[in-house]
Amino acid sequence: GEDVAGDDFEITFNDILDDLELTFMGKLAAVKGKWSLIGDLIYMDLNQDISGTANIIGRPEKTEADITLKASIATLLGGYSVFENESIKVDVLAGARYLKLEADAKFDLGSFETKISESGHNWDGIVGLAGRINLTPKWFLSCYADVGSGDSELTWQAQGAAGYRFDKLDAVFGYRHLDYEFDNPEVIDNMNISGPFAGIRYHF
Repeated sequence: GEDVAGDDFEITFNDILDDLELTFMGKLAAVKGKWSLIGDLIYMDLNQDISGTANIIGRPEKTEADITLKASIATLLGGYSVFENESIKVDVLAGARYLKLEADAKFDLGSFETKISESGHNWDGIVGLAGRINLTPKWFLSCYADVGSGDSELTWQAQGAAGYRFDKLDAVFGYRHLDYEFDNPEVIDNMNISGPFAGIRYHF
């Protein structure tokens, strides 16, 4: 919050970052026997304008905020299958998640203007579980969850999907949620990315 002539005006990054749209998501996986290696990438380049009013020296004043956010999130995991039969497969996973974040904010508070620019990166160790259920020879369900910490206070992710197998590829659609809680709430308290996704998974 900014203190303006004795009155407080606050714009929280919690509100700004709750519903960001996903701009790019990609995943690569290699499997040999019970072992697997998974790489995942999310990239965002987003801008949001917020307007409102604040009480400045006893008078309501128009306020505006222009927020630009660029973020790259990369996850690398090694997995091992702890249970598998014709219908169900369960893997345990361990690895790391990397976040690079650049945030620029311009605030117009009546006649007062301020700019904030922050950037940084986080490394977090994570553990997780992944499961797959074969409903028919063609249809399947998959689920995934992880949790970790390190430079961040907490990061976690959950994902559920349904898919259909073709000869060389799978068509997949589902929902994904990724959450961060940071150690420096004065800059950004938390960030979450959530929403539906659809894609094609090709088998080499």
